[in-house]
Amino acid sequence: MLVGVAIALVPAVLLIHLMWFGGAERLAVDQFTPTERGAVYEETWRVLQALCNPPRRELRDYCRERARFLTPFPECDQRCHDLTARLLSSSRAHPGP
Repeated sequence: MLVGVAIALVPAVLLIHLMWFGGAERLAVDQFTPTERGAVYEETWRVLQALCNPPRRELRDYCRERARFLTPFPECDQRCHDLTARLLSSSRAHPGP
Protein backbone atom coordinates (compact mmCIF):
# COMPACT_ATOMS: atom_id res chain seq x y z
CA MET A 1 0.00 0.00 0.00
CA LEU A 2 2.83 2.41 0.87
CA VAL A 3 4.44 1.70 -2.50
CA GLY A 4 1.15 2.50 -4.22
CA VAL A 5 0.88 5.83 -2.40
CA ALA A 6 4.50 6.67 -3.27
CA ILE A 7 3.92 5.80 -6.92
CA ALA A 8 0.77 7.93 -6.99
CA LEU A 9 2.65 10.88 -5.50
CA VAL A 10 5.50 10.87 -8.03
CA PRO A 11 3.55 12.69 -10.78
CA ALA A 12 2.16 15.15 -8.24
CA VAL A 13 5.60 15.92 -6.82
CA LEU A 14 7.02 16.26 -10.33
CA LEU A 15 4.24 18.68 -11.27
CA ILE A 16 4.77 20.82 -8.20
CA HIS A 17 8.52 20.95 -8.82
CA LEU A 18 8.00 22.02 -12.42
CA MET A 19 5.53 24.70 -11.40
CA TRP A 20 7.77 25.78 -8.50
CA PHE A 21 10.73 26.42 -10.76
CA GLY A 22 8.44 28.28 -13.13
CA GLY A 23 7.66 30.76 -10.34
CA ALA A 24 4.12 29.56 -9.69
CA GLU A 25 4.64 27.88 -6.33
CA ARG A 26 1.32 29.04 -4.84
CA LEU A 27 -0.56 27.97 -7.96
CA ALA A 28 1.18 24.59 -7.84
CA VAL A 29 0.16 24.02 -4.22
CA ASP A 30 -3.40 25.08 -4.97
CA GLN A 31 -3.71 22.52 -7.81
CA PHE A 32 -3.52 19.55 -5.42
CA THR A 33 -6.45 17.94 -3.76
CA PRO A 34 -6.25 18.35 0.02
CA THR A 35 -5.17 14.71 0.32
CA GLU A 36 -2.38 15.06 -2.25
CA ARG A 37 -1.23 18.37 -0.82
CA GLY A 38 -1.19 16.95 2.69
CA ALA A 39 0.82 13.91 1.60
CA VAL A 40 3.39 16.01 -0.28
CA TYR A 41 3.67 18.41 2.66
CA GLU A 42 4.06 15.64 5.25
CA GLU A 43 6.77 13.85 3.30
CA THR A 44 8.70 17.05 2.61
CA TRP A 45 8.34 18.18 6.25
CA ARG A 46 9.56 14.79 7.51
CA VAL A 47 12.65 14.93 5.27
CA LEU A 48 13.33 18.58 6.16
CA GLN A 49 13.26 17.78 9.88
CA ALA A 50 15.46 14.71 9.46
CA LEU A 51 18.13 16.28 7.24
CA CYS A 52 18.00 19.99 8.01
CA ASN A 53 17.27 20.33 11.72
CA PRO A 54 19.85 21.26 12.75
CA PRO A 55 21.06 22.56 9.39
CA ARG A 56 24.05 20.74 7.95
CA ARG A 57 26.53 22.79 5.98
CA GLU A 58 26.86 20.23 3.20
CA LEU A 59 23.07 20.25 2.71
CA ARG A 60 22.58 24.01 2.96
CA ASP A 61 21.34 24.52 -0.62
CA TYR A 62 19.06 21.48 -0.45
CA CYS A 63 17.62 22.60 2.89
CA ARG A 64 17.03 26.11 1.61
CA GLU A 65 15.23 24.77 -1.46
CA ARG A 66 13.03 22.51 0.67
CA ALA A 67 12.29 25.37 3.07
CA ARG A 68 11.14 27.57 0.18
CA PHE A 69 9.08 24.70 -1.18
CA LEU A 70 7.15 24.29 2.10
CA THR A 71 6.33 27.90 2.86
CA PRO A 72 3.27 28.28 0.57
CA PHE A 73 1.58 25.15 1.96
CA PRO A 74 -1.39 25.97 4.21
CA GLU A 75 -0.27 23.03 6.36
CA CYS A 76 2.95 24.89 7.18
CA ASP A 77 2.21 25.75 10.81
CA GLN A 78 4.24 27.84 13.26
CA ARG A 79 6.86 25.08 13.76
CA CYS A 80 7.22 24.80 9.99
CA HIS A 81 7.51 28.57 9.53
CA ASP A 82 10.04 28.81 12.38
CA LEU A 83 12.26 26.13 10.83
CA THR A 84 11.95 27.40 7.27
CA ALA A 85 12.69 30.98 8.36
CA ARG A 86 15.75 29.78 10.27
CA LEU A 87 17.00 27.78 7.29
CA LEU A 88 16.41 30.60 4.84
CA SER A 89 18.04 33.23 7.04
CA SER A 90 21.03 31.03 7.92
CA SER A 91 21.70 30.34 4.24
CA ARG A 92 21.78 34.08 3.50
CA ALA A 93 24.00 34.78 6.49
CA HIS A 94 26.58 32.18 5.42
CA PRO A 95 26.94 32.28 1.63
CA GLY A 96 29.41 30.13 -0.18
CA PRO A 97 30.76 26.65 0.60
